[in-house]
Amino acid sequence: MTKIYTILCFICTTFMMLTGCDSGNAQPAKTQKMPKNTKGITWMTDFEAAQSRAKINNKPILLAFMGSDWCGWCKKLDKEVFSTPEFQKWAADNVITVLADFPATKKLPPETARQNEKLRDMYNIAGYPTVLLLKYDGTVIAKTGYLPGGPANYIKQLKIFTGASK
Repeated sequence: MTKIYTILCFICTTFMMLTGCDSGNAQPAKTQKMPKNTKGITWMTDFEAAQSRAKINNKPILLAFMGSDWCGWCKKLDKEVFSTPEFQKWAADNVITVLADFPATKKLPPETARQNEKLRDMYNIAGYPTVLLLKYDGTVIAKTGYLPGGPANYIKQLKIFTGASK
């Protein structure tokens, strides 16, 4: 019986890690905002403006699909990676960051909400958090989500995705 319980726990945990949170499991909680402008990192919300900036600066786009005020894995990714000085410094130097937020309680401007829904549909986003690394034209380089190991591991994976792991 103990082995069955252990196997079921392992399967459930693995499933949650692979699929992230989804809107069907949304439970309103305290609002936790993604950092909009802290320590050199700016989370843009206008995707077209981000594409222009990425092209001009010759940087990839890091597009984060988050449920900032309800998704446990999103909050964990924000706390363990995105809000850390190490990640913020790296991101400010290496990528254009874009937040496509899907909050449960906070109201987004209508044009931002429409854009986020369009991006979600265009990239077939089924769970949160989903993080895409894109070329300036919107072509997907890589897709990931929450990764354990803090900012150093996250940065290492992003460098591998961009071919800058040397």
